[in-house]
This record gives sequence, structure tokens and C-alpha cells, in this order.
Amino acid sequence: MENKNLDFSVIVCCYNSDIEKLKKTIISIAKQKDVSFEIIISDDGSKNNNREEIEKWVELNKIQNIKYNFLEKNVGTLENIISASEIADGRYLKTFSPGDYLYDENVLKTYLDMFLKKDYAILFSKAVYFTSEGKVICGYNPIASGTCKKLFLKNNFLKYADSFLGATIALKKEIIKYYKQLVGVVRLLEDYPVTYLSLLNNEKIGFINKNLVWYECDTGVSTANNGTRLENEYYQFFEYLLQIYKDNKKIKKNVKVLKVLRKESKFKKLIKVSLLRPSFVLYFLDYQFTSLFRKIAFKLKKIDANKIKNITNFK
Repeated sequence: MENKNLDFSVIVCCYNSDIEKLKKTIISIAKQKDVSFEIIISDDGSKNNNREEIEKWVELNKIQNIKYNFLEKNVGTLENIISASEIADGRYLKTFSPGDYLYDENVLKTYLDMFLKKDYAILFSKAVYFTSEGKVICGYNPIASGTCKKLFLKNNFLKYADSFLGATIALKKEIIKYYKQLVGVVRLLEDYPVTYLSLLNNEKIGFINKNLVWYECDTGVSTANNGTRLENEYYQFFEYLLQIYKDNKKIKKNVKVLKVLRKESKFKKLIKVSLLRPSFVLYFLDYQFTSLFRKIAFKLKKIDANKIKNITNFK
């Protein structure tokens, strides 16, 4: 039965996914408290989608409010999310991948409270980065501390691509219109272009300064083929921007800077981008000092990776 009053629809995007990681991801969602939600398992045309096994496991563990969206052919992450959103009953969407987990039992409630308090269109958060071997490492997004602040967020994102971690994204269901706008432009790279278009259209973006996600950082499409597939899609998106904003001088300059930032070494970035946009020096200093501070903080405040077991186990 449909429930149009749910707070969240959590879409777990699968493609040839490890079924044990998928189970753990589902558990981390199922354990959420003080919020109404559904789970949508959306498989993007996997060769073996393990549907029968996962359905039996869900039934055995009495997991409620779960839907299945199994696509017949592989269409890419972007269209997989769009397809799942069409059967979603939540006011807000949280997209996820098997192997990534919600940090604790209060994550969805934290997102919900912030959505209701500030009426954000999209929210991001901090995350704990860990490897497939279970080792916590020093990883973070965005890079500069200023990007987390309302005053600099839009500037740093649009001009310098200081983006947030896609695994932490949560959004109003209405934001799916930007996903649909990108069909035919990108297949796998969805979070960065969607956020970019949202900011261009003055949607309200927010950042929660808490760890809300356990992020497995050495697997998935971002690391496949050394990341070349995603890298190509960044340039496809840049060309798309030039087409739809062909008379906008600011966008043209932004794209020129963004291309330099993606292909040049750190030293060449500093020189070339500073000549194009002198204010980059301040941003550069910000992320250098922020990077140093975070490395020191990481060593002083050790996070126990064993905490993952608490949120990915029913016992």
C-alpha cells in the first residue's frame, strides 16, 4: 500500500553489487529511529541481481517498508535514481550505494530536522572514510573550510568545484527535475552536476557538520578504471553548461577555470587559475590550511572502525 506521508525514501543504487555489503547497508537504514521511511532497492540491470536471495533475507529479518526496482538493462546511476524516484513515497530522498552505511541510528532524523528547520533543497554532511579492509583514513569533502559556510558555499562550488561527498546527499523529491535535465549528458556522475544546476537556479543547499555516513572510499564507480569514466563525464557536463548558458560570460569563465583545475598539477593550478581569477589565492590558502588542520585532528581523534558493526548488525 502506498504511503504518501513518509519522511524519507532511501534509494540503494545497485549494480553487480556485493550482496553481503548490500545487506549491511539495508540494516543501517532499517535501524533508523524517530523518522518514517521506506527502502527502495534499485538495481541497474546487473548480470546477477540476487533478487530472490535478497527478498528471502528481507522476509526472514522482517524488514518493513521495502520496495524493489529492478531494471531490465543498465542505464547508469542517473537514470537508475530517476526510475526509483518514480515509485518513491517519501518527501525527501536519500541515495546510497551498497558498502556505504548510515553512521548511527539517528542519521535520517538529523537530516529531517535540518530540512524542516531551514527548508533546504539539498543537504550534505561529513563522513568517515574507510577502505574495503576496514581501515579508517583521513578523507574529507569539501576541501576548503569556507565551502561549508553559507557565505562561500555557492562561490566555491561553482567557481572552484569544491564539491561535497555524494554519498552524503539528501534532497527534496522535487530536485529530481535536475536529474531529468541531465539525461543524455551523464550516466554515472549525478551528484556534482545536480548540485551545480541547483545552485545556478538558487536552490538552497546546506551542510551538516557531523559524521552521518560511513563511506567506503576505495570501491565503486569513482575508482573504476582509475576514475576515467567519471572524469570524462565532468567534461561532458562542462560542455553542456556552455551550450545551455552560451551567452553567460560568468559561466564561460567558470568552465574555463574548472577545466584547468581538473587537468593541471597543483602548482600549475595556482598559477593559471590565479591569473584568470585572482581571488583563487584566498581559496587556495584556505584549503591548504584546512587540509593540514584536518590531518592533525585525524591523528588526535581516532575513530574506531569497529563502530560500523553496531549499525550494520541486527544483534
